[in-house]
Amino acid sequence: MTGSAADSMAESAVAQTRDASFHAITAELQGQSIGPAEALQDAARRSTLLAGEARSSLLVNAPKDAVVLSKHPEAFTFGF
Repeated sequence: MTGSAADSMAESAVAQTRDASFHAITAELQGQSIGPAEALQDAARRSTLLAGEARSSLLVNAPKDAVVLSKHPEAFTFGF
């Protein structure tokens, strides 16, 4: 997975969350059941969790002063 794909997942999750909130508020104002909106909110929460997992899967954790081996070391320069 690439960083741009993880960013896209995060942006999509934010959009889903906003959409679900809109549907919940609209349903309440119209005196309708918020059941469908609750399902959308649950899906948005799951998408948010998955986006977070996708981003964390791109992180490299190493002890201080460690050596990280990679086929693409230029991907780890971070401006140093």
